[in-house]
Amino acid sequence: MDADLQHPPEIIPDLVKALENGADMAFASRYVPGGGCPRWGLVRRIISKGAIKISHVLLPSSRKVKDPMSGFFIFKRENVETDRLKPIGYKIALEILMVGNFKNVAEVPFIFEDRTAGASKLRAGTQVEYLKHVFDLMLRTGEFKRVAKFIAVGISGVLVNMGVLALVRAFTDWNVYVQLIPGIEVSIITNFILNDFFTFADRRTGRAASFFGRLVKFNFIALAGAAINWGVASLLISVGLNVYLSNFIGILIAFIWNYFLSTVWAWR
Repeated sequence: MDADLQHPPEIIPDLVKALENGADMAFASRYVPGGGCPRWGLVRRIISKGAIKISHVLLPSSRKVKDPMSGFFIFKRENVETDRLKPIGYKIALEILMVGNFKNVAEVPFIFEDRTAGASKLRAGTQVEYLKHVFDLMLRTGEFKRVAKFIAVGISGVLVNMGVLALVRAFTDWNVYVQLIPGIEVSIITNFILNDFFTFADRRTGRAASFFGRLVKFNFIALAGAAINWGVASLLISVGLNVYLSNFIGILIAFIWNYFLSTVWAWR
């Protein structure tokens, strides 16, 4: 915990009780009912929520905690090998949560008050350190490999799309805009199958209903991503940006959309 009384010591018995009730780790949380940070301004709230969202998307195991950025926590010593801890910056709780073996994590509400002395550690450099820390944890937990797999599957989808388009154009005289549709849908299906058995294999269930449910969700995600790509590229081209650069930016934003929705919705 911090020593400036922004973390009220009165909460410590509640954290201890959470461990006594079966938790392996307990967080004092600002983002569960009863918790909060009422004196924060808009910018500080946006930074805090943004950091949590980055953690939840890029380190999915952290989703078990609504406030993994909390610096006020308690854990059982035997659930983490300390020689594996290599934190960068101040988010020690996130490091311990990701590296340790915590099957039951609890959150206890608390009100985060303004400091009465000293200065905040929140600087631009601190935020850069946090991003480095998340990237390092992605490497150590295998989540970076997941992103790389998702990119590889996406590239394979481009090849499938182009191949189907070539076949459709060779064997039909449909309108060119109609000819695009089979390639888009076939590539979405092949991307889904590869992601289901390759990228997100650890989150896949064998039930047929779940399989088709994920397929429908991924279809929506991919079609919306294609619309985002087209919309962003068209907007940038309309203001005079280079066509290829505009399309690249559109692809990048669509990729972020596709990966985010895939990891938090299709394969939760």
